[in-house]
Amino acid sequence: MRVFTFMMAEARKSRILGDPAALIPALVVFIAHAWLGARYDLFRDELYFIVCGQHPAFGYVDQPPAVPLMAAALFKLGLGAWGVRLPAALGSGLID
Repeated sequence: MRVFTFMMAEARKSRILGDPAALIPALVVFIAHAWLGARYDLFRDELYFIVCGQHPAFGYVDQPPAVPLMAAALFKLGLGAWGVRLPAALGSGLID
């Protein structure tokens, strides 16, 4: 049992530190999303999230309350479409 526990700890440790071969594609995905994120203006759903974030309520049934608040806050920073899409770029890089 002790050997199995040690192996699991080592597996968790290697996942946390990351494999350099896996970090390269993740970095490429993040850079591509961040670089191309501002090529088009805001879409209808993104505008809807921004407006819902400016009028926060827990009664929105189509999204959790944190999503519109985050979209409105990032839009208020003045970064435009790129800033609103930055969390998606980070998420896609972390998932890859």
